[in-house]
Amino acid sequence: MTKTAKDTSQSIAEAHGLKTQFSTILHLEPGHFTPEAVDCVKRACGERGIGAQTLTAHDSTMTRLLCPTAMVFARAKAGISHCAQEWSSQEDCAESALVLGKAVLNFDQLLQDQKQS
Repeated sequence: MTKTAKDTSQSIAEAHGLKTQFSTILHLEPGHFTPEAVDCVKRACGERGIGAQTLTAHDSTMTRLLCPTAMVFARAKAGISHCAQEWSSQEDCAESALVLGKAVLNFDQLLQDQKQS
């Protein structure tokens, strides 16, 4: 992906008589979410949830280095994500917020159970 972005940028710049320069400031490989946290999200979704096996990306790549990490995804119209056309209904946003809250409570219970063991 980086090569494609560089090649495209250079091509556009050259077409306009410009030059480009690239440098990598920070590169983090995607990692895995915390299995226990993922389980808490799955349980919070209940029968309505769709589990996703994804690797960490963007902010979650950093947070997983510091604390247990999982993600809740809000349903987006036509499955479109990470662009201007992304849109989620109020109902889907509310559902996702409820799942997030339940997942936090599930993880809190997990920590309490571990403490008592």
